[in-house]
Amino acid sequence: MKIVRCLKTFLFILFLFFFVMLFFNEKVYADSYENSTLNVSVYVKEPIARVQINPSNIYLGEITKGYATNSTNITFTNNGDLKIKIMPVLSSGANPLFNNLEFNTGTCTPSATWYNMSSWSGLTIDKPSEFGGTRSDYVCIRLNLKNYDGAVSGNTNLTTQLTIWVMPS
Repeated sequence: MKIVRCLKTFLFILFLFFFVMLFFNEKVYADSYENSTLNVSVYVKEPIARVQINPSNIYLGEITKGYATNSTNITFTNNGDLKIKIMPVLSSGANPLFNNLEFNTGTCTPSATWYNMSSWSGLTIDKPSEFGGTRSDYVCIRLNLKNYDGAVSGNTNLTTQLTIWVMPS
């Protein structure tokens, strides 16, 4: 019986020894880790409003008082980082005839609702869905001389320049 008791005590001490070794071994192993670092960098730039216009020149064709020209599409591509609003402004000193430019953002049919440049609210284009992307929309433009009461003398080619204001919306 004494032998059994000694054997039990020995096994218990052996169990304790392995348990203690396992615990201290794990502790030593855990202390052997070193901290590591990770540097994270990014270049943050100020968002900009930028647009590309296509085409850059248009010819509306021939026209006389009492009629409207056929319409032409102009595509605006937002390649900036902001939602933008586009507003055309007639250059100073332009022939008064160009005050009759009209815009439409829905459809380019003659029966559509057209807006004179002075009353048109402009075109809004959302920002691109991902950084570095683009988003496009178009407008139709025509010259409407149906109610023009100014003088037209002789035949002449007229050209003017529109400045396209691009503003954050």
